Amino acid sequence: DGLEVMNRAIVQGVNRIASRAARRARVRRSDIIDMTVAHIRKRVVFGKPLITRQVLRHRLANWLTEIECLKQFVYHIVRMKEAGLDVTREVSMGKLFAARTVKKVTDGCLQMYGGLGYMAEMLISRSFRDARLISIGAGADEIMNEIIDIATVEKQFENETLHFDIHDMCKPYNQKFDAVFNLFTILTNS
Repeated sequence: DGLEVMNRAIVQGVNRIASRAARRARVRRSDIIDMTVAHIRKRVVFGKPLITRQVLRHRLANWLTEIECLKQFVYHIVRMKEAGLDVTREVSMGKLFAARTVKKVTDGCLQMYGGLGYMAEMLISRSFRDARLISIGAGADEIMNEIIDIATVEKQFENETLHFDIHDMCKPYNQKFDAVFNLFTILTNS
Protein backbone atom coordinates (compact mmCIF):
# COMPACT_ATOMS: atom_id res chain seq x y z
CA ASP A 1 0.00 0.00 0.00
CA GLY A 2 2.77 2.46 0.93
CA LEU A 3 4.80 1.45 -2.12
CA GLU A 4 1.80 2.07 -4.37
CA VAL A 5 1.30 5.56 -2.88
CA MET A 6 4.99 6.30 -3.38
CA ASN A 7 4.85 5.04 -6.98
CA ARG A 8 1.80 7.21 -7.67
CA ALA A 9 3.64 10.25 -6.30
CA ILE A 10 6.65 9.47 -8.49
CA VAL A 11 4.44 9.11 -11.56
CA GLN A 12 2.72 12.42 -10.88
CA GLY A 13 6.12 14.06 -10.46
CA VAL A 14 7.42 12.50 -13.67
CA ASN A 15 4.31 13.73 -15.50
CA ARG A 16 4.91 17.28 -14.30
CA ILE A 17 8.65 17.22 -15.00
CA ALA A 18 8.21 15.58 -18.41
CA SER A 19 5.67 18.21 -19.39
CA ARG A 20 7.95 20.96 -18.11
CA ALA A 21 10.89 19.46 -19.99
CA ALA A 22 8.93 19.47 -23.21
CA ARG A 23 7.72 23.02 -22.64
CA ARG A 24 11.27 24.13 -21.91
CA ALA A 25 12.52 22.37 -25.04
CA ARG A 26 9.94 24.29 -27.03
CA VAL A 27 10.73 27.53 -25.21
CA ARG A 28 14.41 26.98 -25.93
CA ARG A 29 13.66 26.55 -29.60
CA SER A 30 11.30 29.44 -29.96
CA ASP A 31 12.77 31.87 -27.46
CA ILE A 32 16.27 31.03 -26.29
CA ILE A 33 17.64 29.96 -29.67
CA ASP A 34 15.94 32.89 -31.44
CA MET A 35 17.25 35.32 -28.80
CA THR A 36 20.72 33.82 -29.13
CA VAL A 37 20.64 34.16 -32.93
CA ALA A 38 19.58 37.80 -32.57
CA HIS A 39 22.39 38.36 -30.07
CA ILE A 40 25.14 36.78 -32.17
CA ARG A 41 23.97 38.74 -35.23
CA LYS A 42 24.74 41.95 -33.29
CA ARG A 43 27.79 40.80 -31.34
CA VAL A 44 30.96 41.61 -33.23
CA VAL A 45 34.17 39.72 -32.45
CA PHE A 46 37.38 40.24 -34.43
CA GLY A 47 35.56 42.60 -36.77
CA LYS A 48 32.75 40.21 -37.75
CA PRO A 49 29.36 39.32 -36.25
CA LEU A 50 29.46 35.98 -34.43
CA ILE A 51 26.70 34.65 -36.70
CA THR A 52 29.29 34.49 -39.49
CA ARG A 53 31.11 31.72 -37.61
CA GLN A 54 30.13 28.45 -39.22
CA VAL A 55 30.74 26.42 -36.08
CA LEU A 56 28.11 28.44 -34.18
CA ARG A 57 25.55 28.14 -36.98
CA HIS A 58 26.14 24.39 -37.11
CA ARG A 59 25.60 24.08 -33.34
CA LEU A 60 22.32 25.92 -33.68
CA ALA A 61 21.30 23.62 -36.54
CA ASN A 62 22.19 20.55 -34.48
CA TRP A 63 20.13 21.76 -31.52
CA LEU A 64 17.12 22.47 -33.71
CA THR A 65 17.52 18.99 -35.21
CA GLU A 66 17.59 17.38 -31.75
CA ILE A 67 14.50 19.31 -30.70
CA GLU A 68 12.70 18.14 -33.83
CA CYS A 69 13.78 14.54 -33.08
CA LEU A 70 12.32 14.88 -29.59
CA LYS A 71 9.07 16.14 -31.08
CA GLN A 72 8.91 13.20 -33.51
CA PHE A 73 9.72 10.77 -30.70
CA VAL A 74 6.74 12.10 -28.76
CA TYR A 75 4.53 11.44 -31.81
CA HIS A 76 5.92 7.89 -31.86
CA ILE A 77 5.14 7.38 -28.16
CA VAL A 78 1.57 8.60 -28.66
CA ARG A 79 1.09 6.19 -31.59
CA MET A 80 2.46 3.33 -29.45
CA LYS A 81 0.12 4.20 -26.59
CA GLU A 82 -2.86 4.46 -28.93
CA ALA A 83 -1.95 0.96 -30.20
CA GLY A 84 -2.14 -0.30 -26.63
CA LEU A 85 1.60 -0.90 -26.26
CA ASP A 86 3.61 -0.45 -23.07
CA VAL A 87 5.38 2.93 -23.32
CA THR A 88 7.25 2.85 -20.00
CA ARG A 89 10.65 2.57 -21.64
CA GLU A 90 9.93 5.14 -24.34
CA VAL A 91 8.51 7.75 -21.95
CA SER A 92 11.61 7.35 -19.78
CA MET A 93 13.76 7.77 -22.90
CA GLY A 94 11.78 10.88 -23.81
CA LYS A 95 12.25 12.48 -20.40
CA LEU A 96 15.95 11.61 -20.42
CA PHE A 97 16.47 12.96 -23.94
CA ALA A 98 14.41 16.12 -23.27
CA ALA A 99 16.39 16.86 -20.10
CA ARG A 100 19.74 16.38 -21.83
CA THR A 101 18.65 18.45 -24.82
CA VAL A 102 17.42 21.34 -22.69
CA LYS A 103 20.66 21.35 -20.66
CA LYS A 104 22.82 21.23 -23.79
CA VAL A 105 20.90 24.00 -25.58
CA THR A 106 20.81 26.38 -22.62
CA ASP A 107 24.49 25.76 -21.87
CA GLY A 108 25.47 26.38 -25.49
CA CYS A 109 23.33 29.50 -25.82
CA LEU A 110 24.78 30.85 -22.58
CA GLN A 111 28.26 30.25 -24.00
CA MET A 112 27.36 32.26 -27.13
CA TYR A 113 26.14 35.13 -24.96
CA GLY A 114 29.42 35.24 -23.10
CA GLY A 115 29.59 36.99 -19.74
CA LEU A 116 26.45 39.01 -20.47
CA GLY A 117 24.37 35.81 -20.50
CA TYR A 118 25.52 34.88 -17.00
CA MET A 119 23.95 37.98 -15.44
CA ALA A 120 20.99 37.05 -13.21
CA GLU A 121 18.58 39.39 -15.04
CA MET A 122 19.10 37.63 -18.36
CA LEU A 123 16.52 35.04 -19.46
CA ILE A 124 19.31 32.73 -20.65
CA SER A 125 20.87 32.74 -17.17
CA ARG A 126 17.57 31.83 -15.51
CA SER A 127 16.90 29.16 -18.14
CA PHE A 128 20.37 27.70 -17.62
CA ARG A 129 19.75 27.37 -13.87
CA ASP A 130 16.23 25.98 -14.32
CA ALA A 131 17.29 23.41 -16.93
CA ARG A 132 19.24 21.49 -14.31
CA LEU A 133 16.07 20.64 -12.38
CA ILE A 134 14.69 18.59 -15.27
CA SER A 135 17.42 15.97 -14.83
CA ILE A 136 16.83 15.79 -11.09
CA GLY A 137 13.12 16.13 -10.41
CA ALA A 138 10.64 13.24 -10.57
CA GLY A 139 13.17 10.64 -11.53
CA ALA A 140 16.80 11.56 -11.96
CA ASP A 141 18.58 10.66 -15.18
CA GLU A 142 20.01 7.63 -13.42
CA ILE A 143 16.51 6.39 -12.55
CA MET A 144 15.38 6.90 -16.16
CA ASN A 145 18.43 4.92 -17.30
CA GLU A 146 17.59 2.12 -14.88
CA ILE A 147 13.98 1.95 -16.08
CA ILE A 148 15.15 1.92 -19.71
CA ASP A 149 17.67 -0.80 -18.91
CA ILE A 150 15.20 -3.01 -17.04
CA ALA A 151 12.52 -2.59 -19.71
CA THR A 152 15.00 -3.42 -22.47
CA VAL A 153 16.35 -6.50 -20.70
CA GLU A 154 12.80 -7.65 -19.95
CA LYS A 155 11.84 -7.35 -23.64
CA GLN A 156 14.92 -9.31 -24.70
CA PHE A 157 14.12 -12.18 -22.32
CA GLU A 158 10.31 -12.22 -22.62
CA ASN A 159 10.15 -15.88 -23.60
CA GLU A 160 12.69 -17.08 -21.07
CA THR A 161 12.46 -17.64 -17.35
CA LEU A 162 14.37 -14.45 -16.54
CA HIS A 163 11.83 -11.85 -15.45
CA PHE A 164 12.14 -8.40 -13.97
CA ASP A 165 9.25 -6.84 -12.09
CA ILE A 166 9.29 -3.62 -14.06
CA HIS A 167 5.49 -3.60 -14.20
CA ASP A 168 5.19 -4.13 -10.47
CA MET A 169 8.02 -1.71 -9.78
CA CYS A 170 6.53 0.96 -12.03
CA LYS A 171 2.89 -0.11 -12.10
CA PRO A 172 1.41 3.37 -12.13
CA TYR A 173 4.35 4.58 -14.24
CA ASN A 174 2.68 3.12 -17.33
CA GLN A 175 -0.28 5.40 -16.71
CA LYS A 176 1.79 8.27 -18.06
CA PHE A 177 -0.30 8.73 -21.17
CA ASP A 178 -1.47 12.12 -19.89
CA ALA A 179 2.14 13.27 -19.61
CA VAL A 180 2.97 11.85 -23.03
CA PHE A 181 -0.06 13.54 -24.51
CA ASN A 182 0.93 16.78 -22.77
CA LEU A 183 4.42 16.46 -24.25
CA PHE A 184 2.81 15.85 -27.63
CA THR A 185 0.52 18.87 -27.49
CA ILE A 186 3.11 21.21 -25.98
CA LEU A 187 5.74 20.36 -28.56
CA THR A 188 3.36 20.53 -31.51
CA ASN A 189 1.64 23.79 -30.57
CA SER A 190 4.28 26.33 -31.49
